Amino acid sequence: MNPSKLLPLLAGLSGLSLAACSGTLAASTDPSTTGTTPASASDWTCVADAADAGTLMTYHAPQASAAAATGDSFTVHFREAYSTADVGGVSVSACLMFDEDCASPLAHTQADDSGLATLTVPGGLRSFNGYLQITAATMPTNLVFVPGRSPAYGSSAIDIDVYTATALGITATLAGVTIGADLGVVRVDAHDCASAPAAGVALSIASQDGPVVTRYFTANGADFSQTAKTTDATGVAFAFGVVGGMIGVAAEVDGAPVGGSIGFARPGAVSSVLVRP
Repeated sequence: MNPSKLLPLLAGLSGLSLAACSGTLAASTDPSTTGTTPASASDWTCVADAADAGTLMTYHAPQASAAAATGDSFTVHFREAYSTADVGGVSVSACLMFDEDCASPLAHTQADDSGLATLTVPGGLRSFNGYLQITAATMPTNLVFVPGRSPAYGSSAIDIDVYTATALGITATLAGVTIGADLGVVRVDAHDCASAPAAGVALSIASQDGPVVTRYFTANGADFSQTAKTTDATGVAFAFGVVGGMIGVAAEVDGAPVGGSIGFARPGAVSSVLVRP
């Protein structure tokens, strides 16, 4: 990934700047404009209305929970994207954000049978600005970008959905697409101020090859919509057929920016990016 290409890419996405978030954001209550769940169902109390603030907002990674904020180690729990079954035995590497091939991993380990893996990197979860590369002989490579992720309340592990061959096949069938080995798949999870899946969020995904088509989950993740313009209660959207290289994501609610994030796509791999205030 070429850092010099980062700013031009992000500049092409609305809602990204260097300003902080505060105040409240007006949320739509008209379900006809937000798919199945209105944005008012989500918590936007940490985000200022762009018109009132006179500025744009950007992504700010939340602080890790107390259980994960001490020391240099953090634990992840891999689960299959559709069945939520444990995904054990996979190899996992912690890679720097701009090490697109993970040529120099900071740490490497293997998940146990219950899908748990502990990685040790300088500064731990608080300082790790990178991604996890998850591989196994029988599944596509998963690239999970870590910024913004933290364990759920009461847990010491970060739950991470991974796409096995079966899960990716289900995704392709629901979306009505054919997934080729020469292009990447990008999943984006939109979260709100409470770190919960956010409804009513419009997501823009751009690659070095230009904007890509975004398809949203509908019916609480049971299907894809061909017409939806915002997330449902799952907060999930996908882009298929993404050319390998850097990607930028921008999120809006009612036209007001509520976050942004970066990552990259890799041919034949599934990239998972989180975007939140």
